[in-house]
Amino acid sequence: MIGIKTYKAKLLLTLTSREGQKFDQVVELVIDADSKEEAEKRLKNLDASVKLDSIAITSIHHVGTKTR
Repeated sequence: MIGIKTYKAKLLLTLTSREGQKFDQVVELVIDADSKEEAEKRLKNLDASVKLDSIAITSIHHVGTKTR
């Protein structure tokens, strides 16, 4: 095979705080795989652990300005 195939998977991540508050976040993950079926097989029925590495601002959305 020449080149590397990559597939984008959308994961639904459920986060739970120490106080028990839960919220969902969609996460997109790009993985290398030879086929869509292989990518699905690698991601299906997995348990995951998370370690926060960093947080950085990516954009600022201006909703509007108030003028007098």
